[in-house]
Amino acid sequence: MLELIFNTVLAAALLFFLIAGGRIPELSSAGDFVEAKGFPVMFSAIALVLLAADTVRMVRELTAAKRNGVGQAAGEFDSAKIYKVAIVLAMTVVYIVIVKTAGFVPLSVLFTFAALNLLKSRNQVFNFAFSLAAVLILTLIFGRFFGIALPRGVGILKTVSFYLY
Repeated sequence: MLELIFNTVLAAALLFFLIAGGRIPELSSAGDFVEAKGFPVMFSAIALVLLAADTVRMVRELTAAKRNGVGQAAGEFDSAKIYKVAIVLAMTVVYIVIVKTAGFVPLSVLFTFAALNLLKSRNQVFNFAFSLAAVLILTLIFGRFFGIALPRGVGILKTVSFYLY
C-alpha cells in the first residue's frame, strides 16, 4: 500500500516536470536536435510510462495476494524496507552535499556500489564492475556526447576527470 502512495507522489512530481518542461521557451542553436525543453519533457514522459507499468504490476500483485490471503495486514509496516529507504535517503543527501568536492565519477561509483549491496546483491565483483561500467557510460554520454558539465571534484580528482570528459 505504501508503494502505491509513493507512486502517486512520484507521478505528481513527474507531471509537474512534464508541464514545467513544456513551458521552457523554444531555444535552439545550429546542430541542436532536441532543443532546450526536449530532454525534460522526454524523460518525464518516459518515466511516467514506466511508472504506470510498475503501478499496474503492483496492483495486480496486491490483488492476487489479497485473493490468496497472503501479504501484510493493512497499516502494517515492514521495518526492513523502511530502514533501507532511510539509508538511501541519507546516502542521497550526502551525495548531493559532497558531489562538487568529491567529483561525479568516484562518488557515483561508490553510491551505486553501496546501493547494490543494500539491495542484497552479494556478488561483489559484479557490483563493482556494474557500478564502474554504468557510471563511465553515463559520464561519456552526458560529459562527452551531450557536453553537460558534470561535477569534477577538487585536486587530483579534477585533473583526472579531464581525461574522461
